[in-house]
Amino acid sequence: MKKILFSNFFVIVLTLVFSTSAFSSLNTPEEKADEYEPNNTPEEAVYFENHSVLEQGHIIQAYIAPDDLDYYLFYTPTSALQLVIFYAPDNQNYLVSIFLASELLDRKPGEEVPSIVKTYTNGELGVILPFHPIAQEKYIVLVEGYDGAHNEKDRYTLIAHQTR
Repeated sequence: MKKILFSNFFVIVLTLVFSTSAFSSLNTPEEKADEYEPNNTPEEAVYFENHSVLEQGHIIQAYIAPDDLDYYLFYTPTSALQLVIFYAPDNQNYLVSIFLASELLDRKPGEEVPSIVKTYTNGELGVILPFHPIAQEKYIVLVEGYDGAHNEKDRYTLIAHQTR
């Protein structure tokens, strides 16, 4: 058990160390299009990296415009520990939430749906959202600026990693 935990911790640390420098080069002035838009409602949620099965290392890079909500859909084939890692484009406060897709898509107008896990960045550049998914279920990740946070110049990064 300790070996598995250490292995997962090691993967997370390596991801954090290497992705910060690797992704900084992707925020160039020529690359302004957000290929995932429109994804402002649960019904418009796009699959992580256009794959229906969430695989280790899937990465999304996108912008948060003022009053923007970004929804991403993924499917997990197993109940192994799932990590969603979020790198903010700056030190503003962002909210990242994970929902069971069926609950979010089947809600009545105005009905609140509780998230499985959520976190605020609180000025931190990177946060990890761990959870144990139900095997063969779809989930939705929501990224939003909190208290008016937005950044149309630099992209945020969202990484999915499912342990085995």
